[in-house]
Amino acid sequence: MKCSMYNEVLELYRQCGRVEESLLEFDCNNKHTKNHKSRLDLDPGSGCWKLTQAGKGDSCVYTTEFQRTGRQFSSADIRVFDPVLISNITSNGSRLGEEMAVNVHFSGEESAVTWEVDGEPLPERYRLINDNRMLIIPSVQRDDAERRFRVRITNPVSEEIWEYRLINDTMFIRMLETEDPGSVNGRVWYPLILAVLPVGLVMIYIVYQNCIKKTNVKNNRVPEDVPPHRERCVLPI
Repeated sequence: MKCSMYNEVLELYRQCGRVEESLLEFDCNNKHTKNHKSRLDLDPGSGCWKLTQAGKGDSCVYTTEFQRTGRQFSSADIRVFDPVLISNITSNGSRLGEEMAVNVHFSGEESAVTWEVDGEPLPERYRLINDNRMLIIPSVQRDDAERRFRVRITNPVSEEIWEYRLINDTMFIRMLETEDPGSVNGRVWYPLILAVLPVGLVMIYIVYQNCIKKTNVKNNRVPEDVPPHRERCVLPI
């Protein structure tokens, strides 16, 4: 907003729908500024004007023109956007082998949503729906729980990035612990049980056989006219 005609008054006004509002007048001759809006500042040296604390109501067409001749100097359609704000990422907590949906919840206009997995583009196995707000993981596997999902949301005025892992999802962890023998708890105890169980069975068999042998030996030493003393072999618990 710089004067090219020194005997003119350069005016800045805006049009919001059908409403027109004068914002500022600058006398090119004496460099005097007449400001109609307190949030508006003009730097006469650079010709730049700045509107502070911009809100949605400031999305208008801004025009500068010379008052006396009515010649338009410049015009710009300026839109004010709310910054992107991610509030949460959630999943539907599906079981292993079932389809899982991961949702990102955010606010902000004109937003573009992109996903990555472990720093790489999404594999073909995954799908995006609902304007990329929902990530579909078909037949979710244990490897998916260890992966690092990153969602990036941008608009013309801001950018926000969040990371998400299924292994940190409380609902998904409970599914693993209650239904999958290879879960966080089962991952430790299940192989241990398989290793110890055969040894325990062999030891029980040996103890039982020794008990039977001792009983037979005692019965053989008893005289014929004395009834044999019967002993019971009890398996160890």
